[in-house]
Amino acid sequence: MENGIDWWFNPHYHTNMTTHLVIDKAGRVVIPKPVREELRLEPGDALQMDTTGEHITLRPLRGTGPLAKEHGVWVFRTGNTLPASVTDDLLQKIRQERDEVNRGGKASADKTARPGAGVASRTKTVKSKGRGK
Repeated sequence: MENGIDWWFNPHYHTNMTTHLVIDKAGRVVIPKPVREELRLEPGDALQMDTTGEHITLRPLRGTGPLAKEHGVWVFRTGNTLPASVTDDLLQKIRQERDEVNRGGKASADKTARPGAGVASRTKTVKSKGRGK
């Protein structure tokens, strides 16, 4: 019986294809679509290349999950697009809660109920110490 974890971490066990590939003038080869689909390869995915004698092996570099740091911000990728209205609504709620806390109004009883809840109470200013000249 197969499961999703086996497919994610060991996709090479399920692929068996022999084909001829042609290198173009720029040194590129195209991985056939059935292989890309079965290995769940998408544009921008990284591959590791190993060479031994006349053998070339390409392996997908898989992360530990859909959470990755991009430009200093943690990004959770689900593969599905998220409408801008969803993020706009969430940002508006976070800002309203922050403003309410800053004005001394009632705060949410459970600050961990939603992402961003209680943000104002957890933030602090940190001064960096400069070097003397």
